[in-house]
Amino acid sequence: MIHCYIVIQVKINIMNQSMGCPRNQINSATSKIEEPTTCKRIINTSNAPQAVGPYNQAIVFDKTVYVSGCLGLNKDTMKLVEGGVKAETKQALTSLGHILQAAGSSYANVLKTTVYLGNIDDFAAVNEVYKEFFAKDFPARSCFQVAKLPLGARVEIEAIAGFWGWASIWGIGIVRFQNGVCPGADGLDGTCYTKRQCSDISGVASGSCASNIGVCCVLQRTCGATSSYNNTYFVNPAFPSTMTTGGVCTFIIQKCNPSICQVRIDFLTLTLAQPDANGNCINDAMNIVGGGANIPTICGENSGLHVYVDFNGDANIKIVISTSSDTSVARSWKLKIAQIACDCPTRAPSGCLMYYTDLSGTVRSFNYGTTVSSYLLPSGQPGTRQLANTNYGICVRMVPGYCGIQWSQGSDSVSFTVSGDTTAAVGLGIVGAPASYMNGASCSTDFIVVPDPSINGVPANTDRFCGNGLPALTTYSKPFVLTTVTDGNELPDSGNRGFALSYTQLRCANIIMVITNHTSLDRRGKILPLWGWGIGLVRFENSICSSSDFLSGTCYTKYQCSQITGGVASGYCASNLGVCCLVILGCGTSSSLNNTYFVNTGYPTAYSGSGSCTYTIKQCNPNICQVRIDFLTLSLAQPDANGTCAYDSLNIVGGASQVPTICGENSGQHVYLDFYEGGDITISITTSSSVDFQRFWNIQVAQLDCGCPSLAPSGCLMYYTDVSGTVNSFNYGTTANGALLATNDRPGTRQLVNQNYGICVGNQPGFCSITWSQTGDPYSFTVTGDTIGLSVDPGLPNGSYNGTSCTTDYVVIPNPFGVNADRFCGNAFPTVTSASKPFILTVVTDGNEVDDIVKQAQIAPFQAEKANFWVWALALYNLLIVYAWDRMVCQELVTENDNAAKSREVLLQELVQANLVYVALCNLVVERHLHLIIHTSLMADFLLLIMAPLVACTLLKDVIQIFIRAQTCFFDELTNPFTPFTSQSYSDFNVA
Repeated sequence: MIHCYIVIQVKINIMNQSMGCPRNQINSATSKIEEPTTCKRIINTSNAPQAVGPYNQAIVFDKTVYVSGCLGLNKDTMKLVEGGVKAETKQALTSLGHILQAAGSSYANVLKTTVYLGNIDDFAAVNEVYKEFFAKDFPARSCFQVAKLPLGARVEIEAIAGFWGWASIWGIGIVRFQNGVCPGADGLDGTCYTKRQCSDISGVASGSCASNIGVCCVLQRTCGATSSYNNTYFVNPAFPSTMTTGGVCTFIIQKCNPSICQVRIDFLTLTLAQPDANGNCINDAMNIVGGGANIPTICGENSGLHVYVDFNGDANIKIVISTSSDTSVARSWKLKIAQIACDCPTRAPSGCLMYYTDLSGTVRSFNYGTTVSSYLLPSGQPGTRQLANTNYGICVRMVPGYCGIQWSQGSDSVSFTVSGDTTAAVGLGIVGAPASYMNGASCSTDFIVVPDPSINGVPANTDRFCGNGLPALTTYSKPFVLTTVTDGNELPDSGNRGFALSYTQLRCANIIMVITNHTSLDRRGKILPLWGWGIGLVRFENSICSSSDFLSGTCYTKYQCSQITGGVASGYCASNLGVCCLVILGCGTSSSLNNTYFVNTGYPTAYSGSGSCTYTIKQCNPNICQVRIDFLTLSLAQPDANGTCAYDSLNIVGGASQVPTICGENSGQHVYLDFYEGGDITISITTSSSVDFQRFWNIQVAQLDCGCPSLAPSGCLMYYTDVSGTVNSFNYGTTANGALLATNDRPGTRQLVNQNYGICVGNQPGFCSITWSQTGDPYSFTVTGDTIGLSVDPGLPNGSYNGTSCTTDYVVIPNPFGVNADRFCGNAFPTVTSASKPFILTVVTDGNEVDDIVKQAQIAPFQAEKANFWVWALALYNLLIVYAWDRMVCQELVTENDNAAKSREVLLQELVQANLVYVALCNLVVERHLHLIIHTSLMADFLLLIMAPLVACTLLKDVIQIFIRAQTCFFDELTNPFTPFTSQSYSDFNVA
């Protein structure tokens, strides 16, 4: 068990910091520091639920900690956790640990506990959980069944614990210091302990800490070890020497304490045997099992990388490294394991395997390297370094004030080689050049996904990228995630090395920041005089309470509530000593209080006037990082026919990122927004007199502490944590917009224009994928296309589109199973499942809905087939040209040994050029409005025709490799022409 504090001897006078306690005195006869026996210290910590009555969490008196009864309450909601008596017991004991820690004690110092049960039949179940916290040297205990526990709880636990009080050796006093992280003399991180404690846990003293009173204790373990200590290093046997033998080496990670949620594993050194030519780790392999999600198998060279792994409940996490004696490789590993508390601000968002927090940096795929694999494919070409069967997310924390991110190769031309024939691309000098770029439907095996990117300011119209080069990609879709996918078949590729990409965050174009000097209401417990009884005072915490109308308020005295602007007493709290105070504010107001409500003039009656109404949110305190804004009621005028909020609008400014303009019906929705450098956040609602509409709004503003476990990941505008649920886009509704299009008097769109945001779902431990589907409403996914022109039930497949058909309004789901695309649009949504983490649905709409509906109305589904006929005809014509050219080049290659006039290199370049000419001709045909999806049948027939002239070249492997590479580039261009048609809808999506 790690103690939070250490007791050692030192001659120093220590001042007790508690209010009302006298200083410790030095005995002049013995030179000992003596603690006054009459000193009482009150313990209250925000890491545990606040008292629900007139008492404190704990009291320290005469070197003893007395902890009040702990219930199974969630400290944020102040409600009992779900899951029965076991879940309540675990939560109660977790809260007990936080209180003990705040007092300077721990579970190990508990002398006696008292357990109160609502039902004695729960005795065995409670004991099962109890033993997880008290594993040995059990404290004394009493256990009773009682008639009823507060709040309907099933269990309540109180404790008495020892306190690291004062010792006297050599007539000298004592001092305590924290077991914090310290830098060791060898550059490694250790933990500050006494020299003896470090020796007791088999640590290595490496430098001093705590003003030279303690030692920086570095913990290093090897095969077969188990550790529950923070900052532990797992190394190969005989490290720093390498090993060449085979075998299995395991290391088990146990939680330091119940408040730990995650580990970060840094590969300071990790050198194993390379994968085979197909990217499989058949010789050496590292697997990390037991965590909350699947981690890909890793081998090769991965020094400098890291992974984050969530604990799956209380289960241990195991690192297993297997090495093979069949290959002689100098293996070496040194992994640093850091345990991260659930409320730690540096905790990675769930589902992010790698997580970066700087403004700029470099990310690498596993086993990326600048050298080719030494393993050969059956063709004789070098195999891949890229690992097979991976699917993970690389996340970058959005820095406040930065709204976009750019991904680029940098100066290294081979830093993006993920699919295709890299060997040929290097030989031709096109690696890293536009000729080697691939995207969209061409990327079906190994690729990355970047939602809604642009290239040099022009929309890329795809989210997938592969090949042997990558253009600089800029995206403003948040959160910032790069999804990496590889399949299990690398044999068609040659010489792939993976990627090493640079990223740079981009400043927001317009950040409005309001910084004001303001003071917040004192949030500490309040003293209430009990004058009637003449027995003194009682204190209670200003905690969240539930009002008589089921809104969230704050517990104050009645007088305090009356002194708060907008304060309304609604029910009682703190055993009827306080009132649940609702703070309801209107236009032109501001507040630094938590759980405030911003309402329209005259609420709860409707508002039909016009003008601007603002509400300013100020931080409660410097520890606040984020607000959650719940639209309990938000009914404004609908947008115009083009989806523009031309009449009414809601804008939220001043936060760390941009929030889209909102109007229409958004009751039940919410947004998260980070504070930006202490500035205020302003909600502004503008209403117009040009429309007669009954507006309502009641908006709840909750401020979230930087260490709050429910904090949304940076960049997630909406955030859901349940294992199932329903998400809505802004202004989704079951009825059409009443505004008509000027061009044809047809209903316009409810869907709002110029939207680009991420809807995030927390990846719960043990859940490895997510399924998205429509609700029972057939109109629950209508984002593009002529919705009016479809039947009552849009259905499948006539209303569903994906991939390059979706260029204006769409959602992005990275790497869904069975679909070779990430974008979805149209008037129907196929049920899709994705294992790419983190779980994010990106919503994108453009700014031009009117033109889209005009174009789409003119191109019905059957007309799409007609357009494809012309593409067929022109493609066939050009195909004959390429066919003849390829036959000529192939014939010259075959007769090269018969004194051919041209060298092999020149002929190979001509073969590639033949296909590039075809691409150029094809683009002349399908540019602008004629482009539609080229069906699989066309591509299959084309492949058959274009392969025919190469039959005679089957013995020339390098010719075929380069040809396949050229045709792959062709497919990319064919399915991603310059300007595809766009489309329009009149309602929005609702995806369950």
